[in-house]
Amino acid sequence: MSRHVRSIAVRACLLGLGALALATPSSAQPPAQIQQAVDAAYQRFRTLNEGKNADYIPALAKVDPNLFGIALVTADGKVYTAGDVKTEVSIQSISKVFTMAQVIQEQGADAIEKRIGVDATGARFNSIIAIEAVRTVSGTGAPEMNPLVNPGAISATSMVMGPTSDAVWAKIIGFHNAAAGRQLSVLQDVYKSESDSNQRNQAIGALMLAYGYIKGNWQQAVDLYTRQCSIGVNAQDLATMAATLAAAGKNPITHSQVIDAAKVPNVLAVMSTAGLYDDSGKWLYHTGLPAKSGVGGGIIAVSPGKFGIAVVAPPLDDAGNSVKAQRAIEAISAALGGNPYGVSQVQTTTVQVTSPPRPSLEIYGFAMLDMGHNFKQIHPDWYDTLRLTKLPASPNEFGEDNSTFSGVRQSRLGVRSSTPTTMGDLKTIFEFELFGTGVDSGQTTFRLRHAWGELGAFGAGQYWSPFTDPDAFPNSLEYWGPTGLAWYRNVQVRWTPIRDDNNSLMIALERPGASGDQGVYADRIELQGIKARFPLPDFSAAYKYSEKWGYVRVAAQLRKIKWDDTLNDNLDLSGDATGWGFNFSSNLNAGKNDVIRMAVVVGEGIENSMNDSPVDIGIQKNLQDPLRPVIGKPLPIVGTSFFLDHKWNDRLSTAVGYSRQDIDNSDGQAPNAFKAGQYFLGNLLYTPVPNVMVGGEYQWGRRENFSDGFHSDGVKVQFSFKYNFSWKLGG
Repeated sequence: MSRHVRSIAVRACLLGLGALALATPSSAQPPAQIQQAVDAAYQRFRTLNEGKNADYIPALAKVDPNLFGIALVTADGKVYTAGDVKTEVSIQSISKVFTMAQVIQEQGADAIEKRIGVDATGARFNSIIAIEAVRTVSGTGAPEMNPLVNPGAISATSMVMGPTSDAVWAKIIGFHNAAAGRQLSVLQDVYKSESDSNQRNQAIGALMLAYGYIKGNWQQAVDLYTRQCSIGVNAQDLATMAATLAAAGKNPITHSQVIDAAKVPNVLAVMSTAGLYDDSGKWLYHTGLPAKSGVGGGIIAVSPGKFGIAVVAPPLDDAGNSVKAQRAIEAISAALGGNPYGVSQVQTTTVQVTSPPRPSLEIYGFAMLDMGHNFKQIHPDWYDTLRLTKLPASPNEFGEDNSTFSGVRQSRLGVRSSTPTTMGDLKTIFEFELFGTGVDSGQTTFRLRHAWGELGAFGAGQYWSPFTDPDAFPNSLEYWGPTGLAWYRNVQVRWTPIRDDNNSLMIALERPGASGDQGVYADRIELQGIKARFPLPDFSAAYKYSEKWGYVRVAAQLRKIKWDDTLNDNLDLSGDATGWGFNFSSNLNAGKNDVIRMAVVVGEGIENSMNDSPVDIGIQKNLQDPLRPVIGKPLPIVGTSFFLDHKWNDRLSTAVGYSRQDIDNSDGQAPNAFKAGQYFLGNLLYTPVPNVMVGGEYQWGRRENFSDGFHSDGVKVQFSFKYNFSWKLGG
């Protein structure tokens, strides 16, 4: 067969693979079946003792040969693992796939085909003879090379455009980060070891320049190629990268569109014909899966529309492919019907071209009726809550006990959208409720909850403060909720540099705000000119670590509060304070039907961020100073919250728990100033059909004053009826 005819045949094969890459799967396996297949492969091959580590790069010879991890990520983002899926190895040749994909994304599929080619060379991955055998100077014909062997990969790296080497590297690592769904970094020991021993690749780079495959600085191309091969990844990273290809270019974990769906078949086609070095044909013959191996011990494989799978196990066979990884992937794919050429696929699947992701718009919310009875007093504007700061601060402050209430103020309406972009999904949310606060206290009126936009790692608008953990709130009927929680929606600009299955880190600059208490001196004219000022935005940050057992989260807040004395008298009552706080929270899965929600908040001058605290700054006596007889003091606070959510069955559930806050008052505050609060609730909720809930709840709370010995209780029974709705267009 002539070279020209062989090239036509290969291209025809690639077109067929492209159609399969866009096939819509007929069904998805149950999660238990997938995990069982992963576990079975791990147990079957974990004691397999064949092959040896790559040693032509000295650092690779030192990797633990017993390392064995399997990860499978479905096209809809579910993750299944077995073994060691967290230890990092160097990505090596698997990186070639994603640099090739980056060039195709930025310059089109023709750029790769015309500059490098897409044909298997039939020679070793680092062959110099192969360059001589198939060399075609650009412009004189179609070259017969491909981006998954070293010469083609170095050329592909040279095609990533940027004004400087650092700029090009930022693009390369950024693309790999997007596919993996987290920030990756170079394993410096591997990079140094490989740089010290890559004379063959340097020769290839120079030869590729001579024959027109590389147009610029070949030394830079070789160095960047060496660096990309030294990126550290674990099995779960690799599976997520493979799943991004399986899901038509959209990372199923972060939902970021990494590569256009229409360009994914080109990537998978080259993986199919040249992904496993000399054994690519044999691999495709047995599995049908587009795949790519690396001499670091990893292999990724893609079942289009279904899943991406990765195995890390360093010992390699003679062709340079992980022995355990090949066996494990083949077994798992066979168990799950992953082969796109399989009989079941042919019989049951209609091949369709997957449309590019579309914008979506969802209208959602709920209608909710609350009815109940207050056995004690509460401020009349807060009749349908158990807000402890609104309980009486003196005997019979709000009249007599016993009052019945009803209302629909918890009802909610929201609109959210998602629009695919080249930088990831643009997400927006506008959400309102009917619960009036501030000047609208006691009213049933529209009130903005969220006005938020998010693109990639950046967000801006009004949304939950990072200092707040919404998941610490119990599944209760009462609107206001536990007194000891940090609970605040705020205007902010936010950066989330880390967001993956196990870790998230967010940092925000927020709208500042605080309140003060002039206490027993409130009627003094000398205090009437005090004006609050906030020279800096509030700073907040939160880190969350998640596992199957739940999560732990720590958040911090820092704020600068100033107040100016604007009266022209003989006193200077200006001052400032620093507010700070930490919020430690967690959800623990205590069995299949129980979730424990906990939080502890400590700090001072952060009452503005708490669910139900009165003031941040209290007045402190300073009578020994005639110029400043009183000063402001940031009030220390400790808040705790502990709740259990229990499911009796699919329709019945209960939430029960206790929350408390304690404030260290300043000595100038009034005797009836709020000092401490306690909060308890227990409920029984029933869901007769989806989206409908009815339930009853008992609530008790206690307010304690600063120094007059008075306390008041709130006792309430509430019944609620809730009807959820959602309508989605597009997506």
